[in-house]
Amino acid sequence: MSALDLSGWLTTPEVCARLGITERTLERQRDKWQSRMRPREGKRPERVYDPAEVAAREQKTPTELVSNGPMAALPALPTPSAGVIPALPTSVPVISGWEALISIDRFVRDHAPPKAEPPLFVSLDEASAITGLARSYLQRLIRDGKLPANRGGGRRAIRVRRRDLDEIGDVE
Repeated sequence: MSALDLSGWLTTPEVCARLGITERTLERQRDKWQSRMRPREGKRPERVYDPAEVAAREQKTPTELVSNGPMAALPALPTPSAGVIPALPTSVPVISGWEALISIDRFVRDHAPPKAEPPLFVSLDEASAITGLARSYLQRLIRDGKLPANRGGGRRAIRVRRRDLDEIGDVE
C-alpha cells in the first residue's frame, strides 16, 4: 500500500481563509470532511484537508445552499414592487395596544395558579424571621408558657402556630 501524498493538502488556517469560516466552525464539522494528520519534523502533526473537497465547498454560495436546501420548499414572499401584498384576513380583530395589554392581564389573572396559603405551623427559625425576634427569646417564651408550641416532625423540631406569633405583641 502506497503512502498518500499530503503535501498539497490544505491546513486548517488555509481552509478557513478560503471558505470564510472560523477554525471553531471547521472543528465542529470535522466529521463531515475528509482530513488527515500530516507529520512534521520536530513538531506535532497537523490536520490537513483534501483540496478537491475544499474547492467543491468553496463554489457553493449561500444562495445556492438556501435554494437547494430545506428553504427551497418555502414559497417566495411577495415584494412591495410586485404590487401584490396579501391583505389581513377579515376574521382577525384589530385591537389597540392598551386593549391588548388589558386582555393579556385578564388572561394571566384568570389562568394564574392559586396563591399558596401560608402554613399553619412554622419552625423556630421561620418564626424568628417573621417576628424579627431572636430564636433564643422565642425559646424562652415557649419555656415560660407565654408562647404555645408543639414538638413534632423531623428531630422533634419545635413548631409554633402562625396565629400565635401575631399575638406575641399582646403578651409582652
